[in-house]
Amino acid sequence: MIKFAPDTQLTSIVDDWGPYYIERVQAVMDGTWEQQDVWGGMKDGHVVMAPYTNMPDDVKAAAEAIEAKIKDENFNPFTGPVYKQDGTLWLEEGQVAPDGEVLSMNFYIKGIDDKLPN
Repeated sequence: MIKFAPDTQLTSIVDDWGPYYIERVQAVMDGTWEQQDVWGGMKDGHVVMAPYTNMPDDVKAAAEAIEAKIKDENFNPFTGPVYKQDGTLWLEEGQVAPDGEVLSMNFYIKGIDDKLPN
């Protein structure tokens, strides 16, 4: 996406289906494939970060440090306290959002300066 906004994009998540397809095809070839729900993330290589751009070096270093913690499962961005954009509490201190709630989020959190499309 940076080619569309080279001076304004900071980063973006990238869904990388490659590792998932390789795992699933290999399981079929090995005869071990079973139907299952997959909720892959950074640790699995299913979600990666685009390059960090248009930000000071210290901000980039902080973002990279959080990314590393997410990959190592030492940080979950869906752990409270988390407030919705309107200021209401979504997650209490230490509460972790269940996967189903994350999948069905229809709101922005505090600090996001935008509106959801209708």
